[in-house]
Amino acid sequence: MLQKWFKFKAGKDLKNRPVAPGYEQCKEILLKGTDAEKVDLAKSQGVQPEILYFLSSDKNWRVRYAVARNPDTPMQADKNLATDNEVRVRLALSEKVAQLLPELRPEQNEKITEMAFEILKTLASDQDKDVRSALANSVSKLGTVPKHIAVTLAEDPEDSVALPILEFSDLLDDDDLVGLIRGGLEKARLGAVARRNNLNGPVTEAIVETDELTAISELLTNETAKISDDAFDTLMEGSKHTPSLLEMIAVREAVTQKTLLKLARMASGALLKKLKAREDLGTDLEEEIDSQLERDGSGGGVNRAEPEEDSIDDLVERMHQDGLLDAKCVMEAVRKGDHDFVSVAMAKIAGVPAAEVRKVFAMDSAKSVLALAWRCEFSIQDAIILQRDVAKIAPPKQLGNSKSDKYPLSDDDLLWQSDLLFSS
Repeated sequence: MLQKWFKFKAGKDLKNRPVAPGYEQCKEILLKGTDAEKVDLAKSQGVQPEILYFLSSDKNWRVRYAVARNPDTPMQADKNLATDNEVRVRLALSEKVAQLLPELRPEQNEKITEMAFEILKTLASDQDKDVRSALANSVSKLGTVPKHIAVTLAEDPEDSVALPILEFSDLLDDDDLVGLIRGGLEKARLGAVARRNNLNGPVTEAIVETDELTAISELLTNETAKISDDAFDTLMEGSKHTPSLLEMIAVREAVTQKTLLKLARMASGALLKKLKAREDLGTDLEEEIDSQLERDGSGGGVNRAEPEEDSIDDLVERMHQDGLLDAKCVMEAVRKGDHDFVSVAMAKIAGVPAAEVRKVFAMDSAKSVLALAWRCEFSIQDAIILQRDVAKIAPPKQLGNSKSDKYPLSDDDLLWQSDLLFSS
């Protein structure tokens, strides 16, 4: 029995489980009991393994559900329940097995371990994405899972399954991550890798090589990521069309003086001011910034011949203060392909961080874009354009009718989706 090897962290409904009656009465319930009696028995403490095994094949899914949640259930019965035809049973089993994993000690019982991993393997390939997603979220921060199961989940076609593993699982090493990136990780998945703690050079360089703006932005705001001077050089060389990356480098804490010096030599205006505001300037760097500011306009950092160029954040804030920030200006930016402005502007309107808006556009989720547009009080026509031109969602997956004035989801659904995206 599982409890012989593990301490189960029971949910609220299991903490005060009833104690099973005597063996003869258990057999009587098994043979002649009502469904309600069988459910009560299936979730009881101290039920004999053979009774639970027989209950695991009961025709009533609620009985099987109770068996799946019972920590006393024998592993062989759990193995059968891993292929149960009721998704709620498999979800319950997924939750229980994941809670047992931290206590797994292969050296104590090799057979128990093998069977537990076999159940995990089955659930990781479950036909229902909710089961796989629940499992991925449960095991993403555990080190007691076989690596091949973590890789299976990381390669899952559903983002809800892959993202927790890609962002949190320590079972994926540098070689795994580089292989996944070069194998074609895109959008939200690449961003999830970029947010991982303590990324090493080979992984950060692979992310930079993708030239995926959203993921690179995530990487630059991840202060635990180790980014080499060569990688920064690559970013600066290709930043002519994405000045926001230069701003992120200028304010990032983990940047060498060598890289900052190169940045200072190519900077002007507001970017020089951001560099000047750093507290870690060496003498050579400070002198270079002062020299550049002098050339830029009498040491004040403002070129008198040309006004200082605002950063996107400054521009959006000024437009907000002047009452000019609305759907019309955002959609004009969409038309021009200025997606950085779109993200920052919609974040300001929605009252959420710009990084969260960038994630929405990278998720390949029509519902998420609809929820963002609705939160900003944009029309459904605008929401359709945002799906197509900014989020790059394929036409079959887009939601909304351009001939209608109504969103295809109810306000309650949109509010729920918005809270789900931005509650943190």
